[in-house]
Amino acid sequence: MAFAHSAGSASGRDSAAEGALRALFAGCITALEERASGAVPVERPALFDLAAFDAVGRARIDGLLGEGEVAGLVERPVEGGALALREAVVPGLWRIAGGGRVHLEVGDIPSAVRAAAAWGNEPPDAERVVRGQPGVMNARALLDEIARHVRRVGDDLSHEPPHEIILTHTPLSAGDNALLARVLGSGGVTLVAGGRTTCKVTLTACAHVWRVEHFNSEDRLILHGLEIGDVPAAVRATAEDCGDSARRLRALIDACRP
Repeated sequence: MAFAHSAGSASGRDSAAEGALRALFAGCITALEERASGAVPVERPALFDLAAFDAVGRARIDGLLGEGEVAGLVERPVEGGALALREAVVPGLWRIAGGGRVHLEVGDIPSAVRAAAAWGNEPPDAERVVRGQPGVMNARALLDEIARHVRRVGDDLSHEPPHEIILTHTPLSAGDNALLARVLGSGGVTLVAGGRTTCKVTLTACAHVWRVEHFNSEDRLILHGLEIGDVPAAVRATAEDCGDSARRLRALIDACRP
């Protein structure tokens, strides 16, 4: 991406487009810096609408921001249709597309992800769902544990560390796995973090209950479990990430100046 000279030969329309691009990225940098400094919580989103940019302008924005390690889909956000999420090459800056609209969002994770998690179901009564199910060994104890920690978390995620259940280390029968899959279901959010290994995070149908799966470079599942609480840290940007991203984004933009 290259910013054009504001020479007299440039049209007023081109100059306005360049000014809009500069203002957009300046706003993103400021939002990243605020979250890095703690002036604004990293969980609080800052949204930047791209409705004013035409297809050429959006392509230029995409070219500068690139694609980072985290991508995902929110199939049933609180309002509107499905949303495709993609982290920029600088963590903490996200491109959100859906319902015919595109916007950028600064924060640790797009707000639609937390909104979907909050709209999940209450965990079912373990005794009721386990009764009469064949081959069940540890599912009831797991469901009791999940329900207990969902109640503990409630809707205030800020002061409660996530509760982790490592299923890889838990003896589970075929009946246990089938029952857990059916009862926990899907909450319509999938997030994948790439890199040397891959981490897949999916929201269950229960509020604030997440499946977390780790795969090696050969795409073999090596660790999986559940987390009850806020969005798993494996797919979230930190305040430190935001500070580094602000510096990197500023450098990228400066390098594009004529």
